[in-house]
Amino acid sequence: MERVIGFVAVMAASLTLLAYVMGAFETGQADTKEGQAQALVIMLRTAVTSVFANQDDLGTDADLSQPLIDLKKVPNSSLSGGAIVSPYGGGVEILGDDNRVAITLEELNQDECGRVASKFVGFSGVVNIEVADEAPDEVNDDAPADLTVTGVIDACDEDDGENALTITFR
Repeated sequence: MERVIGFVAVMAASLTLLAYVMGAFETGQADTKEGQAQALVIMLRTAVTSVFANQDDLGTDADLSQPLIDLKKVPNSSLSGGAIVSPYGGGVEILGDDNRVAITLEELNQDECGRVASKFVGFSGVVNIEVADEAPDEVNDDAPADLTVTGVIDACDEDDGENALTITFR
């Protein structure tokens, strides 16, 4: 009987430890994708600045994705079928207008959207963060928004479906 009780106690402790490790692994995976998404957005913004530095403006709602792909400014790990994809698997759109660039990460769930969006509140050069059902077809040229972490997380939580998160830089 003592052996059975000892075995049950060891199994319970093992299962508790396994559950803890699995939870830590899932959290680690989420943190990794969040960091990769932030790095991709920063890298794409830097690439736009580098490639189009000598132009007076970026056009009128111009699609900047293909020039960046053609010039090999997008890492191979972020390309799939000739398009830019985020670490979460959704598409990435890049639009330019005058001196602003809008980078959209598509197909984010509420948690992914909130985690990435919150990274860009107060980030240098960010003038707006928007959440919608799909990527916009024009760059937001409104005055800079008063952004808060709570505000962008709430925006990500408004829809039960997938979100398109657009970060607009000047």
